[in-house]
Amino acid sequence: IDFMPRLFCLKKISYDEISVIIPHNLDKKFQEFIITICNLLEINEITFFKINSENLIHSFENLIFTSNPGTLFAHTFFHKLLKNTIKKNKERNLYVMRGSTINRKVLNEIDLIKLLQKYNYEFIDCATLSIEEQIKQFSEAKNIIIPSGAAITNLLFVPDKINVVEIRSNLDRIFSKLINLNNRFNLYLFENTIKLGWKLRQDIIVDIQKLKRLVEEKKLF
Repeated sequence: IDFMPRLFCLKKISYDEISVIIPHNLDKKFQEFIITICNLLEINEITFFKINSENLIHSFENLIFTSNPGTLFAHTFFHKLLKNTIKKNKERNLYVMRGSTINRKVLNEIDLIKLLQKYNYEFIDCATLSIEEQIKQFSEAKNIIIPSGAAITNLLFVPDKINVVEIRSNLDRIFSKLINLNNRFNLYLFENTIKLGWKLRQDIIVDIQKLKRLVEEKKLF
């Protein structure tokens, strides 16, 4: 949302050679998705300039920096560009696992999965999926239960009028509200978690019974 739509500015630049700055350790799937977006924008000549993201200061002789396009622009950008690949169907119940992430682990995730299996939920780990696969999974959802984290970005692609439960830790931004443009989906912020540890964003234990009550009361299945 913050970066990809900025690639649109490349169509407004007349330079013959353009390098896009990325972190040196950026996952290959993100690099491939950048190339895909550029190709859809009919920008076929692009090179990556990789920088060590651990260094705090970088100096460039010639740098073009775009402003943040905002969530509404990002929504329009992706849906226009990917209109032939985003097929929205409300047919799946998804739980988005935290899996092997470093921060905000769901410590009783196995018990949570056992509960949601009873309600015909499928379980995905976005860390193991390509960007295109993530978009496809979210665009076919009718109910989503998701711990707060980067995967929330995929709510950009969900159908209208579905249900989303965000399981929250401490200090989580209300990003899910920002991405819920015009209240496209029903959003439930689930705060019934025990926060553990000394990390800035702590690991959590989900109150299974209260989540079960929410799922049944709102018929999230």
